[in-house]
Amino acid sequence: MTNLKSTLALLITSLTLVACGGNSIDSHSPQLRAVHLSPDAPAVDIGVGDTIPITNVTYREASGFLSVDEGNTNIKVLVAGTDTAVIDATLPLAQDMKYTVIAANTLENNLIETLIIQDDINSPAAGNSAITVVHGSPAANAATSAVDVYVTAPDAALPASPLLAAVTFKTISDELEVPAGDYRVRITPAASTSVVYDSGTITLVDGVEYVAIAADDIKSSSLVGLMILTDLESTQFLNVDNASQ
Repeated sequence: MTNLKSTLALLITSLTLVACGGNSIDSHSPQLRAVHLSPDAPAVDIGVGDTIPITNVTYREASGFLSVDEGNTNIKVLVAGTDTAVIDATLPLAQDMKYTVIAANTLENNLIETLIIQDDINSPAAGNSAITVVHGSPAANAATSAVDVYVTAPDAALPASPLLAAVTFKTISDELEVPAGDYRVRITPAASTSVVYDSGTITLVDGVEYVAIAADDIKSSSLVGLMILTDLESTQFLNVDNASQ
């Protein structure tokens, strides 16, 4: 697993560079991106209406935003290279809105399902970043049922109260605006101070909107990893190892 020093270097470099990338939203059309968050599912294609604009997305990968037609739109999550749909849903897509479609949970026992994050196209206030937190880890759900999420300064001790308390599986938080700068995300079982995930230092850039998803970490002994989505083309997502391991 990537050590703490190289993880922090990757994050600081990548998340600072996204400020130069430019926003991918260039019209009033609805914007849609797809995230593969089912740890036991194969690569997937994403069907939008009669087209398949997003192909071969693997676990803990995300597409960028693409413009789609407004109105009731059929969205399919297909096993890559086939017409086998594991998710088939119709979504009412509106102008000036962004949609993040997450294929979540596990394929085992047909539990895979869709989580939808809806957001307008407005940017955060000057000097701020915006972040939405999602509990998308089936393994953490099985182990702890609910988690607490702490977002602090990098060197701060774990505070008495979490930013988000007793977050259950598949919960999507409200969008939170915070001053741009350096932060640290830690996750514990609900009502516990035992840290099961520690991001180390991450840099949130002025004007950028992030989605931070707690996801199964299948590459290490940690139950939880963090997938960070951005709304910019230059860095569409980052997977952040657990710095405490």
